[in-house]
Amino acid sequence: MKKPVQPQDNHEVPTEPLAPFVPMPSPPASQYDDLHGEPTEPVPPVQQRLVLPRPLPQHSAQAAQTPQPVVAQYPYLPAGPSYRPPTPAPGKRSMVQPRPIGKSALNLMSWAFFPWLIGMIFVCIEMILLLRFSLKLGALFEGQSWIETLYIVSDVFVWPAHTIFLYLLPQVAKGLPTNLELDTLCAVILYSFVSRLIVRFLKFVLSIQRV
Repeated sequence: MKKPVQPQDNHEVPTEPLAPFVPMPSPPASQYDDLHGEPTEPVPPVQQRLVLPRPLPQHSAQAAQTPQPVVAQYPYLPAGPSYRPPTPAPGKRSMVQPRPIGKSALNLMSWAFFPWLIGMIFVCIEMILLLRFSLKLGALFEGQSWIETLYIVSDVFVWPAHTIFLYLLPQVAKGLPTNLELDTLCAVILYSFVSRLIVRFLKFVLSIQRV
């Protein structure tokens, strides 16, 4: 009579020896975060994570920098081009029109010549009086017609000084010789003083009108 077959236990079945387990290197992690898209540090494989990192040699920052070639530079930079207003193209009229000169400006320009003219007139009078005084003192060219004409014309300019001289110093005027005319010298000094006053006054008035 056959014995009944007993069920076998799986734990009692002999097994073959397993091969040694070698962990597979994990693929490098992505350098970018999946959520935020920011760069992250790469994850080292399992074997590298079990080994302490070797200390990196410390080098100075100056040694790490590579020497750069020296570029020659000019000591002075050239001056920039001066600004020039744009010139219109040929055949086109410029938009900026010259400002017309008014009548007042022309009048001021004509009046600016007036003080110089007054000064020159007084200078001519003074030269005539000095010539009269020299000819009278030296008794030169007596009896000639142009000398008589010069004396007649200059008497008009000598008359104011002659009147003042006779009024202030009558005794001195009567005792002087006929060829020594001190009143003529006084007339020269008087006209020189008056001419300076008039010219300065005119210049002052013209300067006020220009402002």
